[in-house]
Amino acid sequence: MADGPADGAVPVALASGHRRVVWLRTAEHFARREHDLFEADPADPEHLRRVLHALADEGCAEVDWLHTLPLGIDGPVGDKALDRAVWACLDTPAAVVRALRGAPRELAVR
Repeated sequence: MADGPADGAVPVALASGHRRVVWLRTAEHFARREHDLFEADPADPEHLRRVLHALADEGCAEVDWLHTLPLGIDGPVGDKALDRAVWACLDTPAAVVRALRGAPRELAVR
């Protein structure tokens, strides 16, 4: 899960060590833009659950979930940065945990 484009050095580096990299880009709505590119609200468990179900429906048995949203926090410390940090470090991981409650049982998520 990332807050940025699915092109560039990061996806290439991840792909070198994994069979498949599925990019989940932050958005206010849910959409599947390409086979391995989703847009979703990372604080919405239902959006995240839809991603997990889509992967399970394609036969994925295991998912290594990499949460990179906290890496996007930068700039001066202030109210805006603190709000962003709470969202990235608390709200969105909590949504992942809630999404796992309704995830397919056959899908192992680490």
